[in-house]
Amino acid sequence: MDTIDFAWDKKKENTNLKKHGISVDEAKTVFYDEYAVQYFDPDHCKSEDRFLLLGMSFKLRSIVVCHCYWKKETAIRIISARKAKKRGRKRILEKKKMRDNYDFSKMKGRKNPYIKF
Repeated sequence: MDTIDFAWDKKKENTNLKKHGISVDEAKTVFYDEYAVQYFDPDHCKSEDRFLLLGMSFKLRSIVVCHCYWKKETAIRIISARKAKKRGRKRILEKKKMRDNYDFSKMKGRKNPYIKF
Protein backbone atom coordinates (compact mmCIF):
# COMPACT_ATOMS: atom_id res chain seq x y z
CA MET A 1 0.00 0.00 0.00
CA ASP A 2 1.28 3.46 -0.89
CA THR A 3 2.06 5.98 1.82
CA ILE A 4 -0.03 9.14 1.86
CA ASP A 5 1.56 12.48 2.73
CA PHE A 6 -0.49 14.59 5.13
CA ALA A 7 -0.39 18.23 6.22
CA TRP A 8 -2.36 20.02 8.95
CA ASP A 9 -2.40 23.15 11.08
CA LYS A 10 -0.79 22.37 14.46
CA LYS A 11 -2.94 24.96 16.28
CA LYS A 12 -6.13 23.58 14.76
CA GLU A 13 -5.04 20.05 15.69
CA ASN A 14 -5.28 20.88 19.40
CA THR A 15 -8.61 22.65 18.92
CA ASN A 16 -10.03 19.68 17.01
CA LEU A 17 -8.84 17.23 19.67
CA LYS A 18 -10.48 19.25 22.46
CA LYS A 19 -13.70 19.90 20.53
CA HIS A 20 -14.24 16.53 18.81
CA GLY A 21 -11.93 14.09 20.62
CA ILE A 22 -10.21 13.05 17.39
CA SER A 23 -6.46 13.33 16.94
CA VAL A 24 -4.82 13.91 13.57
CA ASP A 25 -3.11 10.52 13.94
CA GLU A 26 -6.49 8.82 14.25
CA ALA A 27 -7.99 10.89 11.40
CA LYS A 28 -5.16 9.80 9.08
CA THR A 29 -6.09 6.15 9.54
CA VAL A 30 -9.50 6.72 7.90
CA PHE A 31 -7.68 7.26 4.58
CA TYR A 32 -6.55 3.62 4.73
CA ASP A 33 -10.07 2.24 5.25
CA GLU A 34 -10.89 0.44 2.01
CA TYR A 35 -14.64 0.83 2.68
CA ALA A 36 -14.51 4.59 3.32
CA VAL A 37 -16.65 6.82 1.12
CA GLN A 38 -15.66 10.27 -0.13
CA TYR A 39 -18.11 13.13 -0.66
CA PHE A 40 -17.52 16.48 -2.36
CA ASP A 41 -18.10 19.46 -0.01
CA PRO A 42 -19.03 22.46 -2.20
CA ASP A 43 -20.25 24.81 0.53
CA HIS A 44 -17.31 25.54 2.78
CA CYS A 45 -14.65 27.10 0.62
CA LYS A 46 -14.66 28.83 -2.74
CA SER A 47 -10.87 28.91 -3.15
CA GLU A 48 -10.26 25.15 -2.96
CA ASP A 49 -12.13 21.89 -3.44
CA ARG A 50 -12.92 20.26 -0.12
CA PHE A 51 -13.99 16.71 0.55
CA LEU A 52 -15.50 14.68 3.38
CA LEU A 53 -14.23 11.16 3.93
CA LEU A 54 -16.54 8.95 5.98
CA GLY A 55 -14.84 5.83 7.25
CA MET A 56 -13.57 3.72 10.11
CA SER A 57 -10.50 4.68 12.14
CA PHE A 58 -7.99 2.26 13.65
CA LYS A 59 -9.89 2.70 16.93
CA LEU A 60 -12.97 1.31 15.15
CA ARG A 61 -14.84 4.61 15.33
CA SER A 62 -16.83 6.06 12.42
CA ILE A 63 -15.08 9.33 11.56
CA VAL A 64 -15.79 12.16 9.11
CA VAL A 65 -12.59 13.85 7.92
CA CYS A 66 -12.80 17.19 6.11
CA HIS A 67 -9.79 17.54 3.82
CA CYS A 68 -8.40 19.03 0.63
CA TYR A 69 -5.47 18.44 -1.67
CA TRP A 70 -2.32 20.34 -0.77
CA LYS A 71 0.93 21.31 -2.49
CA LYS A 72 -0.18 20.62 -6.06
CA GLU A 73 -2.06 17.50 -4.97
CA THR A 74 1.01 15.74 -3.58
CA ALA A 75 -0.36 15.79 -0.02
CA ILE A 76 -3.68 15.81 1.78
CA ARG A 77 -4.40 18.64 4.20
CA ILE A 78 -6.63 17.54 7.07
CA ILE A 79 -8.91 20.41 8.03
CA SER A 80 -11.01 18.75 10.74
CA ALA A 81 -12.24 15.38 11.95
CA ARG A 82 -15.19 14.37 14.08
CA LYS A 83 -17.13 11.30 15.10
CA ALA A 84 -19.94 10.44 12.70
CA LYS A 85 -23.12 10.12 14.74
CA LYS A 86 -26.53 9.67 13.20
CA ARG A 87 -28.35 11.26 16.13
CA GLY A 88 -26.02 14.26 16.21
CA ARG A 89 -26.37 14.77 12.47
CA LYS A 90 -30.16 14.77 12.79
CA ARG A 91 -30.03 17.30 15.63
CA ILE A 92 -27.78 19.63 13.64
CA LEU A 93 -30.02 19.39 10.57
CA GLU A 94 -33.09 20.21 12.67
CA LYS A 95 -31.39 23.34 14.04
CA LYS A 96 -30.48 24.36 10.47
CA LYS A 97 -26.82 24.73 11.43
CA MET A 98 -25.87 22.23 8.77
CA ARG A 99 -27.19 22.16 5.25
CA ASP A 100 -29.20 19.23 3.96
CA ASN A 101 -26.34 18.13 1.72
CA TYR A 102 -24.49 16.97 4.85
CA ASP A 103 -27.13 14.33 5.40
CA PHE A 104 -24.99 11.51 3.98
CA SER A 105 -28.08 9.51 3.06
CA LYS A 106 -28.85 12.23 0.46
CA MET A 107 -25.30 12.66 -0.83
CA LYS A 108 -23.68 10.78 -3.66
CA GLY A 109 -20.34 9.35 -2.61
CA ARG A 110 -17.59 7.35 -4.25
CA LYS A 111 -15.29 4.60 -3.03
CA ASN A 112 -12.22 5.67 -1.14
CA PRO A 113 -9.93 7.08 -3.86
CA TYR A 114 -6.82 6.81 -1.65
CA ILE A 115 -6.75 3.02 -1.60
CA LYS A 116 -4.98 1.31 -4.47
CA PHE A 117 -6.44 -2.13 -5.08
